[in-house]
Amino acid sequence: MGGMSDVAALGARAKAASRVLATLSTEAKDAALLGAADLLAGCELDPALVLEALASQACTTQCAL
Repeated sequence: MGGMSDVAALGARAKAASRVLATLSTEAKDAALLGAADLLAGCELDPALVLEALASQACTTQCAL
């Protein structure tokens, strides 16, 4: 059952990130996706870390606009 709670937590984090991304401009989303792609290039990361980085990049980009 512990695995399900991990999946549920990851899903909740993804949903929260999607809400942030939905409010951003195309330019901000593009910047966030490029940042996530840079993190993924050539290494294996925990999906939760990728989601956090994506949400963080999106927030940073939105604040800068």
